Amino acid sequence: MVTARKKHDPAYSLGTLAGNSSTLSKAFLSLIMRGKRNISGRKSKILGKALGLQGGRLFYFMALVRFNQCGTAQEKEQLFAQLVSARPRGLPPNFNIEHYLILESWHCLAILELTKHSRFSETPAEISRLLKGRLRPGEAKAALALLLRMGMLVRGAKGKLQTAQRILKTSDEVNAVAVRKYHKSCLRLGLAVLESDQTAVREFSSLNVALTEEQFAEVKLKMKKFREEIAAMQPELSAKSKICQLNVQLLSLSEPG
Repeated sequence: MVTARKKHDPAYSLGTLAGNSSTLSKAFLSLIMRGKRNISGRKSKILGKALGLQGGRLFYFMALVRFNQCGTAQEKEQLFAQLVSARPRGLPPNFNIEHYLILESWHCLAILELTKHSRFSETPAEISRLLKGRLRPGEAKAALALLLRMGMLVRGAKGKLQTAQRILKTSDEVNAVAVRKYHKSCLRLGLAVLESDQTAVREFSSLNVALTEEQFAEVKLKMKKFREEIAAMQPELSAKSKICQLNVQLLSLSEPG
């Protein structure tokens, strides 16, 4: 934010910010900006006010500070959810948050794949039906709007929705939170499918085996290659095609030795 201020006011500096805060020194602010020092909730509030923030924007700034400083994955997930819900209106688009929302649940990427289908209709109720009612029409409508907003869906010459070759990109910290959230949603989907679908349209299997660390790494590599082989199988979608999801897990249940 200091850098942004300097663009409009070349005289603005850390010294200016320190003076506005009246209690935070220039040296302390420099340590914070270089990631050498954490800042308490009380001081983050002082800093936010010194930056001219108030109300919802001040709360959002303080939540952002806590997210950047927290240690555990669970804390980061909880705090990022706060950032998403507390984001004030009027702020510029934030790709980290938008991409997090895409990965928050399994259905956004499923809908993205569904748009390639010859029977695809962007009517939310029809999307819900095609996905076996596993999401509400309102969720389908919100997902389409989000995918369009992020440029992952575009309208062709005739106004029909089509996928765009755009990669999901976030900061490493946000990406880690988003990926965990996505895998959790896939696990919940798997539980629902296990209860609702016949074995003819699903496949679950499990194996317990003793592996060395080298063999464990080898299995991970084989799993990656297997996923790549499945992805390469995709033909042009036709009326006979259906959208599927493949989830693969490898868990370490005990310590070596």
